[in-house]
Amino acid sequence: MNVLKRMGFALKRMALRRRRRGKWRIVRFSGGMGNQMFQYAFGLALQARTGERVLFDKAWFEKMSKACSGGGFSSDGCAVRKFDLGIFNSSYIPVASPAHLACGKRRVKEGNPFAFDSRMFTRPRRSYYSGFFQNEDYFKSIETVVRREFSFPPIPDGDRFNQEWLARIRQCENPVFVHLRRGDYLNLKEGMVLPVAYYKRAVAYIKSHVRNSTFFLFGQDCEKYIQEEFGLDVPFEIIGETNTKNHEDWKDLYLMTQCAHAIVANSTFSWWGAWLGGANRGIVVAPTPFMNGQDGIICKNWVKIERT
Repeated sequence: MNVLKRMGFALKRMALRRRRRGKWRIVRFSGGMGNQMFQYAFGLALQARTGERVLFDKAWFEKMSKACSGGGFSSDGCAVRKFDLGIFNSSYIPVASPAHLACGKRRVKEGNPFAFDSRMFTRPRRSYYSGFFQNEDYFKSIETVVRREFSFPPIPDGDRFNQEWLARIRQCENPVFVHLRRGDYLNLKEGMVLPVAYYKRAVAYIKSHVRNSTFFLFGQDCEKYIQEEFGLDVPFEIIGETNTKNHEDWKDLYLMTQCAHAIVANSTFSWWGAWLGGANRGIVVAPTPFMNGQDGIICKNWVKIERT
């Protein structure tokens, strides 16, 4: 083989390597833990469907932290968020480098919230995706992978609070978690916080379909509210806000997954508590409409209860 042919083959190999290196996409992380989980699950599905490497951009958290100057809420009333997925026994999450972010990218923004859009998988390479992708259909085909990636670490032996709650839940014949989403929802537009009427109807539905049910209440900024305004007409056990105050919300999420049934709030946090846990094989009650008149996030096998 002469020198020119060898040079030609070498140049072709170099070009092929460059093309392979250029086959990547970027998904932006943003929002709270539940939103981050949807974004990561979407990224995993995107990689599986396209065969191209998916990287993740975490810059949003640094920008939000600086903008809020250490306060508890941003200017629009949302809670200040941090990256929460480091607690999972998941594989290494590849982060987009400054060089990747500086490269020419095609911006792809999610369209209709909560709606599955198959065109997201057919965008050209080097696309940069922003959105929440809150629909099970995005990652249903790789459900086993997603569940494996979201494997919780064990509750430490010295964590008496959560060990006791875990034992209590596991002792019950039919534990049901009930999630109250308040917190930053109190600062947002009217109608974000679900009324007691929704929870009463949801509890009644569970009681009529499940025997010997025990209700465990999860929530943030709700202890006074529960004492003064919240009533379910059934006994319930209050997990309380210990984990939230300790910045260990993932432990609440883990306890939710140990329940056999669920009454979720209009929150991605309790959505994942139901989807990942025993409730996904039992009864999951969700409010309709879930958010902004949309219901696409609600799984097909879940029970919808009017929120008002």
